[in-house]
Amino acid sequence: MKVIAAANAFADADPDIAAIDRRKVVFCSIEDLEEILSETDEAGFLATLSAAAEEKFDGWLLSSVHRELVEQAGKEQSTRRFPFDLGDVLPWWSMIAALRAERGAAIAPASQDVGEQ
Repeated sequence: MKVIAAANAFADADPDIAAIDRRKVVFCSIEDLEEILSETDEAGFLATLSAAAEEKFDGWLLSSVHRELVEQAGKEQSTRRFPFDLGDVLPWWSMIAALRAERGAAIAPASQDVGEQ
């Protein structure tokens, strides 16, 4: 976590950055994000993001945090349709869809089942 350590060092040197203003950063591959979105609803996604910021999940993959929350709740994971419009969550998703449509390439809508493309 050299990047985080360097960011903290820069923030420590800047008197205008208060400790309360610092936020934990979670790195997530698109595959992890897709996995989570295919297994939860918006509330579950936000709960996963919130939990990932907790100290006990430092260094965890976001998908692992989600799995842990599901296990703690005693639920089973299942693949399902994306529970919300990805364009609302990931603004670049809509931009990419528009570019592909402009170029005549087909793109599956975000509401399709994962893997049905």
